[in-house]
Amino acid sequence: AASGECVSTTQAVKCLMCFICVVLSSYICVVYTDSINKAGCGVAAPLGRIVHGAKINRPQVPWIVYIVIKYMNATNHSANIMCGGSIISPSFILTAAHCLNRKGRYPLSATIYYNATRRREGPRRKAALFIIHPWYDRLANDIGLIKLQWPISFDKFVHAVCLPTKYYKLVHRPSLVAGWGRTVEDGQSSNDLLYITSVVLPYELCKATFNKSSLLKKLSNVTVICTLSKFKDSCKGDSGGPLTTWRQKNDLSVQIGIVSFGIGCARPDKPGIYTRVATFVPWIRHQIAKYN
Repeated sequence: AASGECVSTTQAVKCLMCFICVVLSSYICVVYTDSINKAGCGVAAPLGRIVHGAKINRPQVPWIVYIVIKYMNATNHSANIMCGGSIISPSFILTAAHCLNRKGRYPLSATIYYNATRRREGPRRKAALFIIHPWYDRLANDIGLIKLQWPISFDKFVHAVCLPTKYYKLVHRPSLVAGWGRTVEDGQSSNDLLYITSVVLPYELCKATFNKSSLLKKLSNVTVICTLSKFKDSCKGDSGGPLTTWRQKNDLSVQIGIVSFGIGCARPDKPGIYTRVATFVPWIRHQIAKYN
């Protein structure tokens, strides 16, 4: 049932844990509760795809997850890829669409690890559903959702990140990205959760750095964010992970980006490209309401 739709009282059991039911005679009007930005989102301990990164503790990014996704490869053998993601509600993970669509191939299954700083450690959940933005084409609209088979229980070590409720002025704003990706361009993925801080670039400056590449021809500042940190960057294995900043009025963490792509890792003057989350919040809300 959709929000605002009236259903017969025999369907009332579906209201449990998913939405508020208002009884009107023999029918029930369904009103979904807001499943994102619940009280407690974005609360993180202060900081005392990651190149030259520093280790980070669970309470500093309590929404981050490590995702192992199984695909059938071109030779009809199963293969795993690793991505990052973020908890946005007890049952939904936000990640990059390119983690969920590998050259037209879709996942066979996925395991989501949370509440841990080491790869493949901590509690886990299985994926029940993969949702890819309908306009995704690798360089644009790189956003997807994973619905979990069972919801995650929140506590001080595990809870959701806040999502933007409006367009923030992001240029020159400090940001943080965390993940288990490679620590050097041709190296191995990190076993430890690492983070870097960077600064959001003006889009014009970002586009100018790619002036010899066709990568940005399909993109606009409506759908992407660029960041730069000298000798530091997200890298392979960090894809899908959250880029966050802080609300000035209450210091809560807000996810402004999703690790999407770049040219190499930590190359001088080559910014990282992130999906701009604020643009897609209405789509996220709709998918959660649709599949809850």
